[in-house]
Amino acid sequence: MSYYSWPYPAPLKFPSILTHSPGNETYSHWASKAWDWLAAQNLITNDQVNPPAWRILDGTYITDNCTTLTPIQWSYNVGLLLNAAAVMWNATGHPMWEERAMGIWGAAIVRILP
Repeated sequence: MSYYSWPYPAPLKFPSILTHSPGNETYSHWASKAWDWLAAQNLITNDQVNPPAWRILDGTYITDNCTTLTPIQWSYNVGLLLNAAAVMWNATGHPMWEERAMGIWGAAIVRILP
């Protein structure tokens, strides 16, 4: 999938919108849907066998119809999804978002910050 054909709107990319829309579940729905799509494509992984398990991969190669993942993990993508998970945790209080935020943070400390 090309970056330009991203099928979901901006709420995952700019989750701070959630804090300005109390009671509006639209952004929460799309943030969850976008996260689930990224996870289904294995661009977000949480393999509990090899902690720190959370990985946020950069993308896929278009030369093979986006079936091969790029093994690169960039700090920008990690920060973007860490922020999204933290804002969703704050907005919803749901433990699923807490697990995601803390998991990405823990993995980032080991993989990116050293």
